[in-house]
Amino acid sequence: MMKEVTIKVPKTIKYITELSRFKDGFPNNKIYIKTLPGWGATHGEVKIFPRHSICVNPHVPVIEEKEKALENGIPKYPNMLVVYDKVTENDVKKYLENDIEWKKILCTPEAYLKKVKPAIENSTFDLYKDFYMLLDECDKIIKDVNYRVMIEAPMDDFFTFKNKGMISATALIPSDPRFDEHGFEIYRIVPDYDYSQDLALVMTNNIIASLERIAHDNPNERFFIFINSATHIHAIIKALGISKESKVYCSLKSVRKLRREGFENAAHKLEDYPRFIFFTSRYFTAVDIFLNEKPIVVMITDIYDEKTLLDPYTDNVQIVGRARNGVKAIYHVAGTNPELDTIDEALVRNYLMDSYATYQDVKGLGKQTNTLGGIATIGECLSGAEIKAIIREDGSLNYNRIDNYMHDNNLKIAYKSQANLLSAYSKVGNFKVNLQKENYDATHRQMLTDYKKEAFKERCKNVAQMIDVWRRPITKDGKMRFTLGDFLSTLEKENPGISDYYNKLGYDRMEKCGFDKRRMDRELTKLVKNNKFNDPNVRREVHHSFSLLIPVEDDNARIRLTQIYIRNGYNEEAKASHLDKFFKCGKSTKRGKHIRVPNSII
Repeated sequence: MMKEVTIKVPKTIKYITELSRFKDGFPNNKIYIKTLPGWGATHGEVKIFPRHSICVNPHVPVIEEKEKALENGIPKYPNMLVVYDKVTENDVKKYLENDIEWKKILCTPEAYLKKVKPAIENSTFDLYKDFYMLLDECDKIIKDVNYRVMIEAPMDDFFTFKNKGMISATALIPSDPRFDEHGFEIYRIVPDYDYSQDLALVMTNNIIASLERIAHDNPNERFFIFINSATHIHAIIKALGISKESKVYCSLKSVRKLRREGFENAAHKLEDYPRFIFFTSRYFTAVDIFLNEKPIVVMITDIYDEKTLLDPYTDNVQIVGRARNGVKAIYHVAGTNPELDTIDEALVRNYLMDSYATYQDVKGLGKQTNTLGGIATIGECLSGAEIKAIIREDGSLNYNRIDNYMHDNNLKIAYKSQANLLSAYSKVGNFKVNLQKENYDATHRQMLTDYKKEAFKERCKNVAQMIDVWRRPITKDGKMRFTLGDFLSTLEKENPGISDYYNKLGYDRMEKCGFDKRRMDRELTKLVKNNKFNDPNVRREVHHSFSLLIPVEDDNARIRLTQIYIRNGYNEEAKASHLDKFFKCGKSTKRGKHIRVPNSII
């Protein structure tokens, strides 16, 4: 276990670089947990400290922001080189050869491995002795390694550097034994004053309706809305009918996806800020956004989509820190799902260690096997083993992947119950949580379902229920449900048959029929027969087309009545039923059957 040192920071200190122990740089072999975002750690490393530095940050928006930052109209970091995207190894070489005293390189993990490292190795500098390496926002190495393999690219080199450190407001403690081997300590930097902020934890079954309620309660405010899914963001914007007031900041890939779907106001670089600004995880950490007013921050978790699960300790602390001039209010809109697949942490670690030991045994057995069949069989065992996902190329365990699995498992445990989520928040000193509960007749899961892929009965039930909610916005106890943008018209347009059933039968009758198509069709036929002449439009036209007690020839009556039924949208079965009933009112005469218009028609 690494030794932990707590450093108290008084309220008079704005940046931790003002502390005497950090005046000339961060001490070597430390993991810094700085508790609050915006305490100037990256700023100190790339501008203040008198040493050569390589600062590795996993977020391109952060690097872009530092590159274009101005102070009194001039570049804030004139001596810094940012390395990402189109910046080449040759550009790094030229920078190393210029007359800037202290070389300050800010780069992505991928750029370090492919551009920065080779450039320095081919220069007069000694990479591992001359440069201090800082892994900034280091919690991301553990959190993102499962889908961004190259994020841990600098890790092997990291332990070779003579001077090195890791830092984040929300650093996760790694289990990699190399930290102990190199004598690392944890420096926890904590304010010595109450730094917690009020947070409303809205537990809801409909994240879209709850967001609408929050927006309705704050009609004149600007919103920063964070949810890690461009698909969810687009659905929310369409449901709320706020496309003209919204902007989405996401990856370039997601920008293109949204534009293919018809939403144009998306970008991968920060530009302008309308009333509703949506952010994916690309902007959860380290990006500085300066506004004149304080926005309302809304964080959204869809408990049925694991990539949107927000960690109160890492994600939520970082998100609130994006608005550098402060926030007006903080909401976390979420729910719980007891069906999330989790496992006991001790069991997971034992399972992984046992699997790894067996993998090594089989590998050793392969070295003792000389037969073709034996070699082939052992090769098949090793290549298909699930444990390979956490084994590095040199055969050692990848502890970042193990830590990633454990972190994700613990996060899912937090969302299995309300008590668990509140417990997770209680361990975070950044928030004072106020619990709010909301329940809606239609859930966001229903709203976000692709009904075209569902069986008719299930689709009919969900669509009818949502139409019913929007058509009857006031509950029996007088409370408002919710009315979301043009969602209803889109829903009815995409489901015309179900909308027709609802208009003619109503939700209660559809429910009694079990949303079964045959039973609903039979109910419709019964309904038509029971209300043959109660249609006000038909009654009105019949009244104008026929005079009381004046006989009408059979054929002529049929033609005129058929035209009336067709104009009013009756199908053949309903039309025939109406005509049969109508003609039973007639009287036979020697000159044929004449029709007397029944009083029930007029």
